[in-house]
Amino acid sequence: MTGELAIIAGSVCEVCNVSMDELKSKNRSAPITEARKIYAHLARRLYMFTYRRLGEYINRDHSTMVIAVRTCENFIEIDPNFKELYHLCLLKAKLSLDQNGHSNYRNTHKTVVTIAEVYELNKIQNGFKYQRLLT
Repeated sequence: MTGELAIIAGSVCEVCNVSMDELKSKNRSAPITEARKIYAHLARRLYMFTYRRLGEYINRDHSTMVIAVRTCENFIEIDPNFKELYHLCLLKAKLSLDQNGHSNYRNTHKTVVTIAEVYELNKIQNGFKYQRLLT
């Protein structure tokens, strides 16, 4: 495998027991859609690839990738089995990237923080709620 996206996708496929063809197919069964969500989130988290580039690799639209990343974050929060699967994919992807000379990924020791948590932290730290600015 060459290229970061191919390595990440291959790692996710291996851990999730899904073929690369299934990942790129139009099949919407649960194991395959979970693998797509994890692929999108990992590639975005590790390398900040654009949603367009993520989507092009697996024959999806950029908006589908935006939703996949958000859904993955939500699943990580509420589903312990999904969270465990995600972390296994993350470890496998990092190992494969290191073995193939692509160890220039972003720091991943930080916990995944959702947008809702960021808003909540800002409310606590700054003592205000977000309000729509009138122009």
